[in-house]
Amino acid sequence: MDPENTRFKPTTEEELEDYIVSLFETQGYLYSRGNELKRESYSEVFLLEDLTNFLKPKYPKLDTYFGVYSDIRHIADDLQREDKNFYDFNKDFFKKLNNGITYRRERDGEVFSISLIDFQVPENNILRVVNQLSVDGKTQRRVDIVIYINGIPFIVWELKSPSDTSTGLTTAHNQLQTYQKEIPELFKYNAFAVLCDGIGNVEYGVSWEKKDRFVSWKRISEFVNTKEKDLLDITIAGLFNKERLIKVIEDFIWFSDDNQQQKKVICRYPQFYGALKMLKSIESNLKPEGSGKGGIYFGSTGCGKSYTMLFLSRLLLKSKLLNKPSILLIADRVEISEQLCKLFQSSTDFLQDKNVKEIKGRAELSNSLKTLTVGGVFITNIQKFEESIEPLSNRNNIICISDEAHRSQHNFDVEFKESGGETVPFAKRLHESLPNATYVGFTATPIDKTMDVFGEIVDKYTMDESINDGFTVQLLLDSRRGWLSIQDEIVNRIIEKYEEARNAGASAEKIEEDQKIRSQLRAISGIQERIEKITKDIVEHYEERLRLNETVCGKAMIVANGRENGYSIYKEMEKLRPEWFKNESDSTDSYSKVHLVMTRTEKDLKRGDEEMQKDMKRMYDLIGNERYQRELARVFKDSKSNFKIAIVSDKWLTGFDVPCLDIMYLDRIFQDKALIQAVSRVNRKYMRKSYGRIVSYWPIEGYWKEALKKVGGGERGGKSLEEIISKTRDKLELLNKLFYDFKKEDFLEMKEEEQSQTVINYVEGKGEEFKAQFADLYKQFIQLYDSWSNAELSRELGDDRAFYKLVWKYWSRSVRKSWTPISDITKQEIAEQMRNVFKFGDMTQYSFGYLNVSFPPEKEYKNKEITREEKLNKARSLGEALYKAYKFFGKNFLEKLAKLQEKYETLWSEQQKLEAIEDPEERKRAMDEFRFEEKLEALDRQRDELVDAGYKKIKEHESKDWTREEQIFFDLLTHFNNQFQFGFSTDKLLEINHEIHRLWDEIKEFVGKNIRHSMAEKLKMNLYSLIDKYHFYDKDENYSETTVVIIEELLDCFKKMSENAG
Repeated sequence: MDPENTRFKPTTEEELEDYIVSLFETQGYLYSRGNELKRESYSEVFLLEDLTNFLKPKYPKLDTYFGVYSDIRHIADDLQREDKNFYDFNKDFFKKLNNGITYRRERDGEVFSISLIDFQVPENNILRVVNQLSVDGKTQRRVDIVIYINGIPFIVWELKSPSDTSTGLTTAHNQLQTYQKEIPELFKYNAFAVLCDGIGNVEYGVSWEKKDRFVSWKRISEFVNTKEKDLLDITIAGLFNKERLIKVIEDFIWFSDDNQQQKKVICRYPQFYGALKMLKSIESNLKPEGSGKGGIYFGSTGCGKSYTMLFLSRLLLKSKLLNKPSILLIADRVEISEQLCKLFQSSTDFLQDKNVKEIKGRAELSNSLKTLTVGGVFITNIQKFEESIEPLSNRNNIICISDEAHRSQHNFDVEFKESGGETVPFAKRLHESLPNATYVGFTATPIDKTMDVFGEIVDKYTMDESINDGFTVQLLLDSRRGWLSIQDEIVNRIIEKYEEARNAGASAEKIEEDQKIRSQLRAISGIQERIEKITKDIVEHYEERLRLNETVCGKAMIVANGRENGYSIYKEMEKLRPEWFKNESDSTDSYSKVHLVMTRTEKDLKRGDEEMQKDMKRMYDLIGNERYQRELARVFKDSKSNFKIAIVSDKWLTGFDVPCLDIMYLDRIFQDKALIQAVSRVNRKYMRKSYGRIVSYWPIEGYWKEALKKVGGGERGGKSLEEIISKTRDKLELLNKLFYDFKKEDFLEMKEEEQSQTVINYVEGKGEEFKAQFADLYKQFIQLYDSWSNAELSRELGDDRAFYKLVWKYWSRSVRKSWTPISDITKQEIAEQMRNVFKFGDMTQYSFGYLNVSFPPEKEYKNKEITREEKLNKARSLGEALYKAYKFFGKNFLEKLAKLQEKYETLWSEQQKLEAIEDPEERKRAMDEFRFEEKLEALDRQRDELVDAGYKKIKEHESKDWTREEQIFFDLLTHFNNQFQFGFSTDKLLEINHEIHRLWDEIKEFVGKNIRHSMAEKLKMNLYSLIDKYHFYDKDENYSETTVVIIEELLDCFKKMSENAG
């Protein structure tokens, strides 16, 4: 029997919740339903009984005699009394978890040093799963699931129905943000939050972070194979294993020292397992008994190795076996050491060690190790290790962690050039300086010789795993060498020399150092005709990507073969687009669009004749000093800055992370690890970025495949553009064969109603096998196309994609269940209809004839003689009319009304339970505390305020002399402004509304009559320009996902109105 078919698969939110609770019970958690808990009020978020049961055995002198939970009540009150903002409170609370709290009893002055969690013996803690927990805050909310540890709420789960996984987690995340605003007390102690809409869709993250920062936990333990398990089971058996969860809370939640940054990071599963496994390996290989080889962590570029180092460093500093070791972090690039410095120097609280410093040279390190005999974290470059007879220290509790260990520290015999030209055996010097230290290597590209120095690979996290987990994106190679046809014969000869050297066993580094090959490559790269042709191609390609909205914010990196060639590209680009080289006075940064980022030397100023020296002086000045380049790095990383195109040669190719960078123009040959390091600049996850693109002007396809294979980049690691187009074309060909007798030309000339019926008749007439084939092929084709969407695909296959999407829309709509208007008062029906109808972006239910909508008279609702139930019915009738007239306002109205209905029912249900108490005195006391009438009146006020807002909307419209189109556009804009919290004033919305209406006037007679890809693209670009002009997008991220949502909504709106007008 197929195990996939035997697994339980919940289909409703209620079933999902019950299943999750059962999984927690399997892990040994206690279970309670929210209404069964003993709490003084709904505003109480602690479970004092659990807190008492945890603390009393450890601190038997705590007083429980004078009043129920006397000391425990005071301890809980002290924890909640801090007058700090949300972030500072959360950070301070986790510091108290690690350091403990001091409680002084007022009655007798006795002082207790209390630990709120037993980190040493995890089984001593009380872990409880609670579902349907009602909490009072600014309003009352009922939370799906809360995980308590010793009576403190640490984790909130927000669930959505498994029946709609397309938007479930996003909706859950939005709900989570609402909860934090309305019941903040529950989240002040939060470790992290979890989103779930089914057994295969679970993500966790910092509760206040954006949705794209939430990730999945995909490993139960460091040994258990999880291929046969669902993600929900893996998450609870893995992350929520009681011992593991306690460890995560103790050592794997990081806060920045700088409260202004408000940064908090929860470990990912590879960071958790990797750091713990590296700790064990280091402890077992300490000298003198051990080899001093702590092992290698092999982690894909972009997977978060810096944080793995940080988590490992905390574990090392806390290790009893290591007895407060000193940690030396060693890099071989300035960019990497600066990156590590920035992270570690803002982590002194997390490391519990204030001695975190950058080391400038051997003498400073020697002095630091002598004056500080325990602890300390020192960050330096391998080049700082000068030759010396005396070792720096003979201590054996020094841990040397080498970042990108494959490059300069992998072999005792290998020598590397310093800037002065002298060759130096850096790795040998390092080991002679610290002979008894333990050496650890972190690398994305391990090689055999690395293991000779650092030991075996202790843990690995490959490129494919990183992409599958969504931490990085795939890479797309676009080889454009073919069309250049300049000096092909010479290029081929040089490539042959590369191959000869490789076949003879020469390493990539040795080949790179071959002066003859390098000079020949640079000479060819610098041929003026070639520079002109490549630069023209880059400019045109870059602009086309902007026009088609293929780039998230327009960041690009050009990698030149040498500084002079980079400067030549700069000058040629300056000729083609002089406006790119002017500072933007109205920009936030005032930097021009293009900059050179390279190494410069004084020798540049003395080269050649007077004319050349003048040119070199300009290059020297453009490059600037180190301080200027650090500022350029800061500006380039800012997604909203005007600095868009960086021309590099030897800098920013390792350890330089710009998540919004999505394309690299590569005019240089790299191999093996150097190639992976370079192209990985564009593999960082960012918003709607689905892949990083490499445009190569040299034939590197063979090196590309070889390098990917070495770092675990298999099927998902990287693709070539030629391969993608070929595969997509194959799927399209199969679709065309399926629709071989469909009259496409006639179909495109029809109106929508006729198109829809034609599709339905055609597909229905073909039978069930055809339907299954169509569904399968269509999804494969669209997935391929959309996953790798680019200008080349759009030019060749864009019209076909538009055609089949249209066909699929009509067919899928025909099998979709129809909507039934709301008429019944029951909560269940309202919730079900909300799920089916009120989906963001669904324009099929939009009624454009609002002038014909009849609104229920306001005076009928205001009638004081009608009952509460009648008022709710009239409010619902108003909501239905508002939905027909103003889609988003009406949708919001009905959603709020449904929530009010739920609160009414909850209130009445709770009151009935109290009325059923047999003891009269107890019943009276409980009902007095519950304050039923007071809460009922509060709900009535909320209902009246909602209805007043609805009638206010109607009056506002009646007071404006607007066309129906203007009202519809304004409704859309108002919705977006509220939904995404843009903060635009009404006047600004009216201005944008006028511009959109102008666009409507220009195209309204064409949009609904013929579906043409070119027309849709043109309209889309006009709308993008308009949105860009007014900055009508997410303020945190330029050209964000919200922009795409807005554009698609407006396009559907245009289309519907055009058809309605016709």
